[in-house]
Parts: sequence; C-alpha cells; structure tokens
Amino acid sequence: PDARGVDVALLYLPIRFRLLGHESRRVPSVEHGLPPTRDILHCWGRTPAADTLHVVVCHLPSKGGGLDGQRNRELAVQTLVSLVDSLGPTCRLMVMGDFNADPFDRLFRRLPTLTDLAPRHRYPAVGSYFFRGRWSWIDHILLSASLSHGALRSVSAPWWQDGTATGFWKPRRTYLGKGYHGGVSDHLPVVVSLPL
Repeated sequence: PDARGVDVALLYLPIRFRLLGHESRRVPSVEHGLPPTRDILHCWGRTPAADTLHVVVCHLPSKGGGLDGQRNRELAVQTLVSLVDSLGPTCRLMVMGDFNADPFDRLFRRLPTLTDLAPRHRYPAVGSYFFRGRWSWIDHILLSASLSHGALRSVSAPWWQDGTATGFWKPRRTYLGKGYHGGVSDHLPVVVSLPL
C-alpha cells in the first residue's frame, strides 16, 4: 500500500530453503488516519537439516515526517514486535531489513529474544548506508538464540559506488531526486553466513 509502490521480498534458493508458507502483516496506518506504509513479510520453510526457519523481512518507516511519521513508525514497530512475540522464544527466526535505525536504537530492546548482528560502532569506516558524510548500520539481521552465525558485513563492488566531493565513496543510488541515476541502491547489501 506504500504510495511509491515500494515492497519487501524474500529471494531464496529452493535447494537451501523450501518455502512452506508466507503472510504479509499489514501495518494499520490507514486505520489511524496515516499514509499507508510497507507490509511486513513473514515466510517459513524447511532448511537442508529439515528444520523450520522463519524469516521476517521489513522496511520500517524513517524517523522523519513529524508527528505523523513518528506515529507511523511506532505502528510498524508494534506490528513487528507483535509478530516476533507470536512466534515464541524457541522459534528459529531471522528478522532482516532496513530498520532506519542504528544498532543503539531503543527499538532493539523491544526484541529481547533476538541478537542484532550489526556492528556496534557509532561512526564506522564502512556500514550499510552513507548519509551526510557518515557511514551507519541501519540495515540489520537479527537472529534467535537457536541460530549460530558468523559476523555481519556489508558488501560492495566498484560499479555500485559514486565518489563524493570529500574524496570518499558512497553507494550509487537508482534515482537522484526524480532523475534516473543508474545505480542499484543507496544502501549496501548486508550478508551473514548461517550453517543451516
């Protein structure tokens, strides 16, 4: 329902993850008189070890937009927390996406059964998002205690990059304003290896 047509999706290899089901959780923005925002996607399937893995993909609203923006973000966070709580503490769960929040944000305290894999550096040398001359980690992968894991990292390639006036580089955006810029995204992908 997002006015820009922005959705979330899960891409997977069928030999590594056999999809058993999926649902979209609607954030009740419109019911509260707010502009609609993106749904939260919940998928579940079997891994090669024949265990069920739940994957939640989200793109939470930004912190901007005044009081309405804050209310919309809070509704999205409540929807996410409710979904995670409904799955229970023993569920094998991965939550990932653009949280529009650094690792120190209080929203992660509302998900106490999950571990955020994003590095906890205030101003890292590299992150997933470059804004106003600084890198940050606003793209996260959170895991339940039942999943062992490696470290989270961002990945890049020269053709994903633009130079800045200060000599640094940043991800090449798809659009600059309304003009097509030819890049992939203003975020870098984040990656973690999981033994499934």
